[in-house]
Amino acid sequence: MKEESVFYQKFSLCPMVTPPLKVDPHLLSDGDNEIYPLSPGKNTLLSLTLWSLRHSHLGSEKKTLPCPFHSEESSSPMEKHDRKETLKVQKKNYRQEKKRAAKELFRALKDPSVVIMSDWLKIRGTLKSWTKLWCVLKPGVLLIYKSPKVDHWVGTILLSTCKLIERPSKKDGFCFKLYHPLDQSIWAVKGPKGENVGSITQPLPSSHLIFRAVSELDGRCWMDALELALSCSSLYKLTSKAGRDGEQSSSSSPCPPSAEQLSSAQPVSSLPTDRYSDKSEVEVHEESDNVANENGHRLSEESDMDQSDDLSPALKATSYVEQSQEEIVEAGEAAQTEAVSEENKGLMWTLLKQLRPGMDLSKVVLPTFILEPRSFLDKLSDNYYHANLLSEAVKEKDAYSRLKKILRWYMSGFYKKPKGLKKPYNPVLGETFRCCWHHPETNSCTFYIAEQVSHHPPISAFYVCNKKDGFCINGSILAKSKFYGNSLSAILDGKAKLVFLTRDEEYVITMPYANCKGILYGTMTLELGGKIAISCVKTKCVAELEFKLKPFLGTMGQVNQISGKICHGEEVLATVDGHWDREVYLTECISGQREVLWNPSPEMRKQRLKRRVVQLEQQGQFESERLWRHVTSAILRQDQNRATQEKFLLEEAQRKEARERGGRLWCPRLFTLDSITNEWVYKYTEYLAEGCSTLKIAKLLKRDHQTIKRFIQNSQQGHVEKPRCKITAHELRKVKRAAAKMPLATSLAIFQSCNITGVPKSTRCAILSDMAKVRKAERRPPLKKTHKLKRQDWAKKYLKTDFSKVLWTDEMRVSIDGPDGWARGWIGKGQRAPVRLRRQQGGGGVLVWAGIIKDDLVGPFRVEDGVKLNSQTYCQFLEDTFFKQWYRKKSASFKKNMVFMQDNAPSHASKYSTAWLARKGIKEEKLMTWPPCSPDLNPIDNLWSIIKCEIYKEGKQYTSLNIVWEAVVAAARNVDGEQIKTLTESMDGRLLSVLAKKGGYIGR
Repeated sequence: MKEESVFYQKFSLCPMVTPPLKVDPHLLSDGDNEIYPLSPGKNTLLSLTLWSLRHSHLGSEKKTLPCPFHSEESSSPMEKHDRKETLKVQKKNYRQEKKRAAKELFRALKDPSVVIMSDWLKIRGTLKSWTKLWCVLKPGVLLIYKSPKVDHWVGTILLSTCKLIERPSKKDGFCFKLYHPLDQSIWAVKGPKGENVGSITQPLPSSHLIFRAVSELDGRCWMDALELALSCSSLYKLTSKAGRDGEQSSSSSPCPPSAEQLSSAQPVSSLPTDRYSDKSEVEVHEESDNVANENGHRLSEESDMDQSDDLSPALKATSYVEQSQEEIVEAGEAAQTEAVSEENKGLMWTLLKQLRPGMDLSKVVLPTFILEPRSFLDKLSDNYYHANLLSEAVKEKDAYSRLKKILRWYMSGFYKKPKGLKKPYNPVLGETFRCCWHHPETNSCTFYIAEQVSHHPPISAFYVCNKKDGFCINGSILAKSKFYGNSLSAILDGKAKLVFLTRDEEYVITMPYANCKGILYGTMTLELGGKIAISCVKTKCVAELEFKLKPFLGTMGQVNQISGKICHGEEVLATVDGHWDREVYLTECISGQREVLWNPSPEMRKQRLKRRVVQLEQQGQFESERLWRHVTSAILRQDQNRATQEKFLLEEAQRKEARERGGRLWCPRLFTLDSITNEWVYKYTEYLAEGCSTLKIAKLLKRDHQTIKRFIQNSQQGHVEKPRCKITAHELRKVKRAAAKMPLATSLAIFQSCNITGVPKSTRCAILSDMAKVRKAERRPPLKKTHKLKRQDWAKKYLKTDFSKVLWTDEMRVSIDGPDGWARGWIGKGQRAPVRLRRQQGGGGVLVWAGIIKDDLVGPFRVEDGVKLNSQTYCQFLEDTFFKQWYRKKSASFKKNMVFMQDNAPSHASKYSTAWLARKGIKEEKLMTWPPCSPDLNPIDNLWSIIKCEIYKEGKQYTSLNIVWEAVVAAARNVDGEQIKTLTESMDGRLLSVLAKKGGYIGR
């Protein structure tokens, strides 16, 4: 009697996504480096060859050894016993010979001397253009590189899957074609050094390649060499007995630590990778009956364990068993409603008294009668029972068809729902869940692993992968619950990223929310609502769906409705409508054709992939099924009191652990938070998932080996990070108030004033940058009460003045070494800051005078070097420059209406200067009085800022006074008349600002 089929897989907590091959995975690896998967078609030939060699090697036992593919009945119990013993010897030798063959194959492929032929060949791409690549022909494989240095691997062709044919060509040279007769892929998934992605070239076909040699002679040589490689079987033959003994002795040497050795110390039970299994899936099922009979009809781990020297003796295989029958309720509103019993109504009212509208329910303890007997991590896996639709989507040629398949898969995750209103368990911190689905069509596996990475707020991270079919999903969910009186909503805040590995496409997916209504009155009903999107930046395709809640006066047909559209950029390609638990229809916008996108019919439900989970006795203490097993069994027995007690014990243990942890942050075992994207990502996607040793990881990351080893060991032991400072919301408010009171204080002084210590400088600056900006203190003259009153009087006096007739004047000093203060700016990483000169003597600057009126610039004029401006020199300067070069050329009407403005510098406001200007006709109303301490009211100060920015840009410095004067003149000529006009027209606003601020400073 056969036991139920057990699906044995050996993969670590970083699961391999490639399925079990028909050929021994050790033919592909030496324990540390991936080579090439061989063709399943060679399995029978290899097994027969190994059996015949083992048969001859056993010598005297030759007559009693049966062929592994042939069985004969024994007539006596003694013969049966002898047959079992000889079968064990056969299995042991069989495995040893397979290991030897694998090592010989690996050595042949890695040895550069084992090369049949290598040369340049032109290869035709999918765009019908030719690319010249370096081709290396080895037994069984054809390696393609970008250059003879073999550093840039492009791809590997498995010759065991190919046929060879000559191809006629009109051009010069000789063409031949390698192709798969069934139009399947001829490429290996890994490179000779374990590469996942080849070098970038033009796209190459997947099922065939067309080659062009330089001449017919070279082409014929390549044809002969390929035919030799295609028919080569020497790699499957073993060497002499002496060589065999040498290999057996060498195989006993320990191999580098593998992924399962790295993960063996984790509290969650480890799962070795598929590649280390010594049996294919077919062999497991063939031998399961014999092993079950030997163990009293009981399947054991030893029956499928690889007992070779390549694995540590302490490692055990993880048994995956097919899940028991699922409960899937019928579609419609009836399955989503539930009447609360009288016994539970009292508990509901007691719970509702603690709630208020808008309250978050994440910290509320819920009664057990509303719980679904499984964890939330388990429930997230409901989306992958039809993961084969994603395998089909990868193969679609156009982006629109791929998005339709993805949308179809997305809808397949909703029709499975519990009967009534049930909520899964809230996962505890550090809880994990893992499972897998076998794809019969592609003989691949989709692996799923999830972990609760945070408890407050509750965040669940998950990773799904199937690298053979070419897709993986990484995401995290923040579960929020809100109470609204008669209803509550469960919001899944987060997103999943679906990646098609072969196409380098990433689809960002969001989730709807669940709404439960009828809590206080009416029938309790569960619905889905909200808008979701599936978008891809690369293809610019977006699918948008809206899950609609039933209207207040709605009919049965308006339950679980959805509507949406598929767009490419701004163009709508199709519309979607229907019900998420029944039929969903898609209508093409161009053709108007209407088709069924998704229908969870009984036939479709039969096509659900069978989920396989880890046996309970092999689960770790933090795995969901084992962790919640007592609560689950009590709920299934409808023993609510017992379920409540068991649930309380788990919650209390978690609270105790949180108290012992104190302020230390929890470090998840399987996921890490990306500091750049702020997203949870799977730790072992690229390294431990591939079975790398710590030494290889250190080489890949270019880090110290001991550092990598300590990091992995600490993460596997549930290592808790060093204590970090945690700033509460109350302390943040205190910091904000202190920053407002102390604007020029350092970050340390601000935090110390709030009695907050132990915060690193980087953290302090990051916190302050969110609530403040680092700016220089503004320089302004002191304004006393009398100054403010005079500024108000001045503003009232000139409020109705025509400022287009006012000439605004002032002086500016321009130094050789640049403006006062430090020059700041962005400097790229790895670049040095420019050098600024500091003079011990010399230097100096140029004093410049200028004026603006309406949209015209007067000057600039240079004050003679070494001249100190007093009343006499100031008047003489105006006489030589302003009056002779500009004022005398103006008309009498212009001179009559012009108003001359100057500030209250001593040389300007002295009696001598005022009398001198009066003799020139500038007096009384034509000479504007100026309020004290008011540089912010003079528009020419803004002109000086414009000129200085131009002459000192990029930290420029000058070597002489004449050069800096030329720079001033050039910068002044570049000032546009519109800029000057803007400055002069701003005076009306400045006067109003002075009055509004009651004479206060208005800024520049």
